Amino acid sequence: MKWFAVEGSLQRHSRRLSKPIFKSEEVFSNRSHPNAVPTAYVLIKVTAGAESKIFDALLKVDGVKEVDVVYGEFDLIAKVSTRSMDELRNVVVKQIRGVVGVERTVTAIVASSSIKYPSEERLG
Repeated sequence: MKWFAVEGSLQRHSRRLSKPIFKSEEVFSNRSHPNAVPTAYVLIKVTAGAESKIFDALLKVDGVKEVDVVYGEFDLIAKVSTRSMDELRNVVVKQIRGVVGVERTVTAIVASSSIKYPSEERLG
């Protein structure tokens, strides 16, 4: 089974079906690192000219740790860290997408990080 980010949500893909898996906290729990928190990078497309306003609004959202202006298909990238997957979903779906001027998001949930894990444990 493979995991991939699609339009603001993580999707599970198998040969038989493809459906959102945000219902299970256990999918993302890391038993060897119990203090690890769900972290995601949210790529955000905004209305032309609204970058500055949305940038400031995102910095006020609880759970948003960093916001960067970028060039390319997306206009902003936000780093989001929360205590649970339910909180992460709430931040992305309700708070980030709820900002006036946000047109589209793509969310990439961090599976492993060089910051939190020794290199030999990162990919199993």
